[in-house]
Amino acid sequence: MSVSVQSGAPVTPIHGMPVDLDGAPALSAESMLVYCQARLGGMDTEITGMMDAQRAAIHRKEVLNQLKTDLQACHDGKGGFPVEAYDRAIAQLPSDDPIRAQLEDQRNELLDSGVDPVDPDPMDMSCRPDFNLAFESNLSDKELKLLTDKVDSLLEGIGDDAEIRMIELQSLMSARQTAISLTTNILNKIQQSEQSVVDNIR
Repeated sequence: MSVSVQSGAPVTPIHGMPVDLDGAPALSAESMLVYCQARLGGMDTEITGMMDAQRAAIHRKEVLNQLKTDLQACHDGKGGFPVEAYDRAIAQLPSDDPIRAQLEDQRNELLDSGVDPVDPDPMDMSCRPDFNLAFESNLSDKELKLLTDKVDSLLEGIGDDAEIRMIELQSLMSARQTAISLTTNILNKIQQSEQSVVDNIR
């Protein structure tokens, strides 16, 4: 037989544990304290993981915003090629980062572009057989928008995930505060009980 405490986590009764009026096992203050401490440890681990994920999301956004700035520089003729901008962004993300993988895909698409995907005009010099958008040092407005729209899509996804994660983090922090209050109350009860025993002995 088991009894549920707080979030439904089952607690197996210990042999010899006192029972309540219904005959169900009753948790002592000490058992409740152990349970609360375990719950707090689990929540602390969860909170740490969520905060690490939030920091990673902030870093991804910084990298993507810098990529947009570098692509704008390619449009303004301030030097550099789009593929170099992507290489710098990719290098700033861990090898197992999902955003890095998507940036690598976008970079490879650039390298595979044989003609201008925006203005495939035969009279346009950019449509010559050796044209490659990855090495276009003076992006047109349309070419810049083609590239930055893809980056904006990644930024939007990161922002949506971060908002959901923040709501979950706030909820978990609230539950942690409740567990701390419960643990504090239990400790106070134990101390009061011990003091009562001491007073009676006196």
